[in-house]
Amino acid sequence: MTKYKKGLGASLFKHEAGFVIIKGREVFKINEVGARIFELCNSSHDEEDIIAKLSNFYNTTDTSIESEIKAFIHELEKLNVIRKVG
Repeated sequence: MTKYKKGLGASLFKHEAGFVIIKGREVFKINEVGARIFELCNSSHDEEDIIAKLSNFYNTTDTSIESEIKAFIHELEKLNVIRKVG
């Protein structure tokens, strides 16, 4: 399965009541779940790993959050905030 890592220059920061990802001059406001997904994109996890870790952390089933996590990962990829590796 394809793994993901942070895009060059993309960093996560806590800001006020949420989080932001900054990449160059672009700023993307995200929530806690988005921050956890971004942090898990560290070359060690694929989509299935990320889904399993988040469903375990939030005590829910994989199927109930799978499509939302996949959509968020693909959105981050389109924004060049994360990228596929190996």
